[in-house]
Order: sequence, then structure tokens, then C-alpha cells
Amino acid sequence: MRPEELQAEARDVLTLLEPLGQVVPTGSYVSGLMVWRDLDVMLLGGPGFTPADVLALLGKAVGIPGVTGFAYRDERGGEKRDERYHVTITLGEWRVDLSIWLNDDHADSSAWHRELAERLSDEERQAILAIKTIWHQRPEYPDEVSGWDIYRAVLDDGVRTAVEFGVWLRDKH
Repeated sequence: MRPEELQAEARDVLTLLEPLGQVVPTGSYVSGLMVWRDLDVMLLGGPGFTPADVLALLGKAVGIPGVTGFAYRDERGGEKRDERYHVTITLGEWRVDLSIWLNDDHADSSAWHRELAERLSDEERQAILAIKTIWHQRPEYPDEVSGWDIYRAVLDDGVRTAVEFGVWLRDKH
């Protein structure tokens, strides 16, 4: 499926997510680099947002038509700016990665992806899409190896193929 078709489907998913509040899309939806049904969204819960609040939000999520499951991770601790609750929601064929930020709205993430879309050459865009198309099918993607790794490899180190990316990963890690 082409990125444009996935983005059109993702717009429908965003509409379905409206009961959760003002979710802000980020990631490959914003950059136009979608290769599979994975949508990154975020919202600012605020410093007082608790696991009980996440549970209440999930109560709304399970009422959304097509939601069949979710996974929850409490990622507080470490850098205050990056504290969040991370919820992965299965909605039909879609994986929705919801970040509920506690101390920073991470608007810079969406801005970075918009800027990425504007500055990519056609060659870089095609390389990223080709590598993501292969790597998104692997079990370590996106939790151990992510789109961010692919962007770094292509933009910083000139990687152009999935094989080169595998070598890049081996050498970098």
C-alpha cells in the first residue's frame, strides 16, 4: 500500500480516536513516510495524570468500534521531559502508539517530521520507504529498531538499501 493511501486511512483512524481527546499525530503520518498501518499520536496529560487516569482513558478507547486490545507501559522516571504513559492500541488492522506526555507536549516531534518531509530529496525518500517496507515486517521493528534509526542511517550516513541498513545497524550497535 502506498504512503498516500495509508495516510488517508490514518485520517479515518484519527477521527475514531476523537473520544480520547485532542490527540496530535506525529511520526511517519506527518512526514509522509508510512509503509504500514502504524499511527503515532500523542497528548499532554500533564504532571498530575495518573495510571488511574490512563485506565479511565482506556475505558473510552475500548468503546471505539474496532478496538480489540491494548498494551500499557508506565515510562515515568529518567528524563522529566520524556516521562509518559505509552499505550499501544489495536484498532482493526492498525497499531496506534499513544504517548501520554506528563511534562512536555513534544510538539517539536511533529515539527521535526514536518521539516523532514520538506527537506528530503527524492532519493532519500525512496531509500527510507524501501528500507522501512522491508524492516517493518521484522519482529524487532518498531520497538528495538525504529524509523528513527532508518532516518539516521539514510540522512547521516548515506545508507540506501535494506542490506546496507543491516550492516549499519551491526556496526552502530
